[in-house]
Amino acid sequence: WSKLITIGSEGAIAITYSQTDLASNTTTLTRNITKDSVPPNLTLISHAESSYVTTAGTTISGACEDAASATVNLSGGFAGSPTTATCSGNTWSKAITFGADGPIAINYSQTDAAGNNTALTRNLVKDTSPPIVTLTSHTENSYVTTGTITISGACDTTSSATVTLGGSGYTDVGFTPACTGNAWSKLITLGTDGAIVITVSQTDPAGNNTTITRNLIKDTVAPSLTHVINSDDGITNSL
Repeated sequence: WSKLITIGSEGAIAITYSQTDLASNTTTLTRNITKDSVPPNLTLISHAESSYVTTAGTTISGACEDAASATVNLSGGFAGSPTTATCSGNTWSKAITFGADGPIAINYSQTDAAGNNTALTRNLVKDTSPPIVTLTSHTENSYVTTGTITISGACDTTSSATVTLGGSGYTDVGFTPACTGNAWSKLITLGTDGAIVITVSQTDPAGNNTTITRNLIKDTVAPSLTHVINSDDGITNSL
């Protein structure tokens, strides 16, 4: 025998089926089944989509469904893949280690007893390398004899569109010259004669930072020169 039946809401379903013969003997049976058409509630909440990782490894975690399965399946661009994490208290976590810098895809899934499956992917980026930023126009402890100078150097266009200037002894502290073609430059106005400290920094989207310091000396005053002539007559003449 067979019959197409329509099932209501999720949950327990009791089906009673019986047959009576010509002598009025009856057989009655009950079959209990469960309607479950909802896939497990699975998330990864520790890392947002396209977020950066700046260490060799990290711990990923999220929500899962205890009633579905004790296991969350993990695979992707990390060491030891594929692997599993335990679902306990409707949460899961797993410490993973990455390889080289670059894109990382993490696949995570859970299947319940009814065969409903939730499968998701979270894309991360590993970036442990700080930007390459330099100041090449002036060497350490070099002298400047004018009120303005142009400082310049290399930068990393893949990291950020700007370079930040800091330090003391000049009026453009805090300025952010553009990083174009892996180079930057800025005309700065110097203060009074003396020590000048210039810091140049750049931070990439992952938060890796490079900061360098260059010390200069502004000296615009010519030497004070005197000439003393001693004559035989004991008279001293100064020029």
